Amino acid sequence: MGCGSSTADVVVVIHSTDPLQEPTTELNSVPDTLDGYPVPRPSHNRKSDVLQFLNFKEVDNDARNVVPGDFSTIEDLSRRVTAAYPKTLSKVRALLVWLSAQPILSQKWSTSAQAESPEGILGMMQRGEMSYATFFAMLCRAVDIQCVIIHGIAKSVIYEVGETNTDGLTNSWNAVFVGGSWRLIFPLWACRSVVGHSTGKWILIEPKDIGKLESEKTTGGAVIQQLNEFFFLTDPDVFQYHCFPNDPLWQLVPKVISLEKFLSLPFLRQDFFENKLKLMSTSSCRLEATRGECDVVIKTPDNLSLTFSYDLQFSSKDLDSKPPSQGQPQNCVAMVHQDNKVSFSVRCPTEGVYKLKIYGGREGDKRWLYSNCIVCAEVSDHIIPYPTAPDIGFGPQKLTEEAGLIAMSHKSGCVQVQRNKTCEISFTLTKFVLVHSTLHRFDVSSNSLAQYVSQRIQNDNLRIDVTPPQDGEYTLHINCKEKGSKNGFMNVCNYLLNTDVKNTRSWENAREKVARQDLRAKTLSVTTKNAKELQNAIEKANQLCLEDKGDLKFAHERLDLLQLQKALDDGINRRNVDILEPAIKAAKISDQVYKLSDRIKESEELRDHLLTLKRFAHDVLDMKQTTISEIHRYSIPSPVIFNVMKATFLLLGEHPQNLEIWEDLQVLMRQTGRQSLLYKVRKFDTLGTDRELATRVLHILEPYTVEQVSSASAGAGTFYNWAKNIATEVIGRKQSKAKPSKTKKK
Repeated sequence: MGCGSSTADVVVVIHSTDPLQEPTTELNSVPDTLDGYPVPRPSHNRKSDVLQFLNFKEVDNDARNVVPGDFSTIEDLSRRVTAAYPKTLSKVRALLVWLSAQPILSQKWSTSAQAESPEGILGMMQRGEMSYATFFAMLCRAVDIQCVIIHGIAKSVIYEVGETNTDGLTNSWNAVFVGGSWRLIFPLWACRSVVGHSTGKWILIEPKDIGKLESEKTTGGAVIQQLNEFFFLTDPDVFQYHCFPNDPLWQLVPKVISLEKFLSLPFLRQDFFENKLKLMSTSSCRLEATRGECDVVIKTPDNLSLTFSYDLQFSSKDLDSKPPSQGQPQNCVAMVHQDNKVSFSVRCPTEGVYKLKIYGGREGDKRWLYSNCIVCAEVSDHIIPYPTAPDIGFGPQKLTEEAGLIAMSHKSGCVQVQRNKTCEISFTLTKFVLVHSTLHRFDVSSNSLAQYVSQRIQNDNLRIDVTPPQDGEYTLHINCKEKGSKNGFMNVCNYLLNTDVKNTRSWENAREKVARQDLRAKTLSVTTKNAKELQNAIEKANQLCLEDKGDLKFAHERLDLLQLQKALDDGINRRNVDILEPAIKAAKISDQVYKLSDRIKESEELRDHLLTLKRFAHDVLDMKQTTISEIHRYSIPSPVIFNVMKATFLLLGEHPQNLEIWEDLQVLMRQTGRQSLLYKVRKFDTLGTDRELATRVLHILEPYTVEQVSSASAGAGTFYNWAKNIATEVIGRKQSKAKPSKTKKK
């Protein structure tokens, strides 16, 4: 199985058939369950709920330090491991961690140890005479933890995706009763994992050495002893993708599945679930290629960034097919990014059985996520490899944004184009970069296609123009590097371009008509609140390769307008300069600037006003708390100090009745946190300040000059300036908005 989450303690190279399979016969006879145990039924909550707010660091450290040779019985050992913990969950955790820390394969256990002693049992486990599941049940029962042994089949090391033969897949695991529910634990898989195992059955189709097929070597792999958290209290709906119990009640799910269903489930690996991925394509581990083609689509959660990759392999043991010739197996998979989805479109070069393995990880980490079996019974005469198969795939992604390119026109990696017509692909640049774009086609030199791609950078906009000279498929590679960098160009985004020569008919089928009608309807009806619906309609039209009869262009323009308008509206509604600034800039350099002129003007006025407020507040916020404390310490302040602070708190929203006594003002000045005076000034906005209040503040401050106030108290002088500036700004804005527009007399 996959690697666990902790640091490996022991690595042992083995040559057994399946090091993750429990022995089928055991010397000790331990009953699977005991009388009086609760009946198996689905739990009412999930693993994440049970483990929320728990930290097992102390439990784990203590359990790893318990030496099995110090105890003559299982009961004494279990009591020592769990003695410090009153809760059942902590006891179960301690026992599993202790078991995971035992070097069962690598240590030479004493042959003179009693058979029922911990050392004696560990030696039996090393010789394959007792299972992890049995020993774990003995450990739990020794301290009165209800634990059952479950027998069934498990998709372990020797399992081949897509196969229905269960020979050699028998295994056993446990369920413990914790917190009123049965929870699943697979002790063997929680304590041990295997890397590097290979059956030697598969040939790599897209090798790094072009034209040279790579066959797997048969190897048993290496066993890594470590704690794998995934198989500790695994949720039953996740566990069922890996294991199938003989007794269906121990599936612990509301709706049990059959053995046939279990064997057909997608082969989703541990990291697939831990990253909360979702399979959007056919939910099966065995896919049928239609005329040589099939797709796998995976959805990622928002804000999750994984670097995906894949291997495509051909079965060398399938007697009914022959592997592709040495010159063919290139560019068979297109990895396409779009929003929170990544799709793997496979083109089988010949008939036969294939395996697609998908990986994903962060910062160079490569984790096995998913595998499937692809059966290709027929290959279309027109099927050809993709022009290229870049490592990062097609479509804008996080890598693109980190390089300084924000996709504006095309968010999907697949783009519909027309022969001899220019397709514009645009980006907003967030860094000073140099860009180099190249066009590619299968079996055509990229140098001969250089004249059909051009680019230009104007202000912060990058525009790439592609004009396909012939019908067919092309790939556009976009490479860039920061100006002044000594590093070479890096591939940051690619597009798969298609003129769709197969779809030259003039009529549209029912699905295409519906998509076009939906596109037109959404274009006319959507607002900034549901602009995503229009974007989905555009993507649907592109997927179906609909001809642009003007409606696609109109839809793009409408979507751009809505997105720009929404950004401005967000800035206005949230009254946030950091949101307004980029929204105004994007709107002013867009083709929609004339339609947004009123909104841009409003945004600029609000931005300037907010910047003015920030400037007014600068001196106040620059004061030290000791300055405010100095004002607060006056027992009987002069009238000028009293009135300045009264005016200040009036602007900050305090009720006038609470500002007539100096002691009340002192209480307000003593407030801390979000109620403190400086915090309120920092967050102050004139949105709730009317002209009447501003006039009253100016009336209070009118008898004094800034020199008079500052001579009485430097801190009061700072508040005087702030309050007077704010009140004047409010009255000025209210007057400018109240002026009627000038009209010409007829």
